[in-house]
Amino acid sequence: MMSPKKSRKYCCIYCCICSNYRGKNVDGKVISLHRYPANVAIRRIWLQRSRLVRKDFVYTANSQIYSQHFINSNGPSTDHPLPSIY
Repeated sequence: MMSPKKSRKYCCIYCCICSNYRGKNVDGKVISLHRYPANVAIRRIWLQRSRLVRKDFVYTANSQIYSQHFINSNGPSTDHPLPSIY
């Protein structure tokens, strides 16, 4: 019997941080992945910004983005809900 294939989680935007960094400390910050928001208006902005960097990006329900793409490097927050660092 074959073992189930593990899916790799990675940032949907090509960036300098590879998938092996998830959950590890980089410059004193823990790297985490964040799903695109359910709120359609905010998700639309995330998608526009993602496509500025990666023209061929295709959104799926499993798409995620690294915490490092946000101003506070902890992911989206009330003060900074949009990815801004690429």
